[in-house]
Amino acid sequence: MSTSNTIKLTCGCGRSPTGKCIGWHSLPEETYMDKYKQWLADNCRQTNIITKGGSDIWKYEFESFEAVESFFVGNIDKWKREGKATKVIGHSILVFTK
Repeated sequence: MSTSNTIKLTCGCGRSPTGKCIGWHSLPEETYMDKYKQWLADNCRQTNIITKGGSDIWKYEFESFEAVESFFVGNIDKWKREGKATKVIGHSILVFTK
């Protein structure tokens, strides 16, 4: 029987967009938001859709399903806490306000 020495560096603070620790836990809020917005700009295309009923929908589009999966896993707990619903379709994630 073999054992693995793999260390899983998960994000405990909830700030990482990928769910893996990238050292953002100690950043001031303004710096964190700047880095998060830049990460989104560099890694996906965002679209905000306002429906006739006033619902707010964010669409995040990625180049690969692996990127979708990483971003989804890194953010699903935050979205649940915020009371948002999500849907993954191909290379896109839709995040709905309830």
